[in-house]
Amino acid sequence: MLVQNNEYICAIQAFIHSALGSSPPKAALLSPVHPFDSYHFLPTPTVFVQPTEKLIDTRGYSFTSQGPAKVDNIDNILEDPNLLWIEDKEIDEDRIKDAQERIAKQGANIALFWRNKYINEAGKYWHTFYKRNLDHFYKNRHYLHIVFPELAPENCQSPTTLLEVGCGVGNAVIPLLDINPNLTVHAIDFASSAIEILTKNQYAIDNRLYPSVCDVVNNEIPVEDHSMSYILCMFVLSAIAPVSQPMVIKKLMKKLKPGGKLFIRDYGRYDEAQLRFNKGSKIDDNFYVRCDGTCAYYFEINELKLLMESQGLQSEECSYILRQYANRSQKIARRRVWIHGKFVNTGNQQD
Repeated sequence: MLVQNNEYICAIQAFIHSALGSSPPKAALLSPVHPFDSYHFLPTPTVFVQPTEKLIDTRGYSFTSQGPAKVDNIDNILEDPNLLWIEDKEIDEDRIKDAQERIAKQGANIALFWRNKYINEAGKYWHTFYKRNLDHFYKNRHYLHIVFPELAPENCQSPTTLLEVGCGVGNAVIPLLDINPNLTVHAIDFASSAIEILTKNQYAIDNRLYPSVCDVVNNEIPVEDHSMSYILCMFVLSAIAPVSQPMVIKKLMKKLKPGGKLFIRDYGRYDEAQLRFNKGSKIDDNFYVRCDGTCAYYFEINELKLLMESQGLQSEECSYILRQYANRSQKIARRRVWIHGKFVNTGNQQD
């Protein structure tokens, strides 16, 4: 995933006001940053920036639509005490070797009984997750209209339909509905506790958001075939057993209009989270169960492309997102790997 801080959000909000022709504040307040699912630098002095001005951080680097400018000549984020994250370098052979050694220490796959239990009862574990955490665990994703510009209001001049699979409590779609008046969202999740929360949202009351409980593996998706302009999958394919992923993509393909697009953000191979799993967590190669019973698969780019192409979806964008994060209390650099993908319905669905 690409991530943001409070300063960046303020700048984006000012831009949106300008694009929509509304009246923004005379200046956008850029405040000291706070941790959330975002990148952030150490707190900086509060400054005022007009929406038309170029945004520069305290080190002299300009912000872009992808975050701060890339920092050169730094291999390890701990070298600079003023950084909390940087773009990471491409995964080289040494890093792959180190990752494979760490994975080898994770031991054998769990017993078949537990494998089947975690896969077949996935909905129960996610229901418990949202029942426990409500809408307090994940922060709203305010960047999706930037990384998927098709969802930006200036690119949706006519009514646009979006299906989000694995919507949770709406952390992805609520920010999109906030800025895009032409967007109608159908949101599905197999955690009934999450959908219960989402149905109380004002957008659901106003008939712009249609949440429903659906196990995308075992149930029919409750929207008409070829009716969706776009489909959004945020860290949801990874929660599905690899053996079921082709069937799920085939179902999603049927719901897209010709020329419609499937947007994906998910976990990438050799992500730090994958390497930190202990013995007794591995269900299968690159597929794990967390301590709360939820599962996660870690994708490789070509593997994801082949999965999509096997169901008639053409790859428009598919790349790794590589980041280094600093844990200065432990003096450790965490290396995160995510996958970004955009796939187009060419109308050639496979039987």
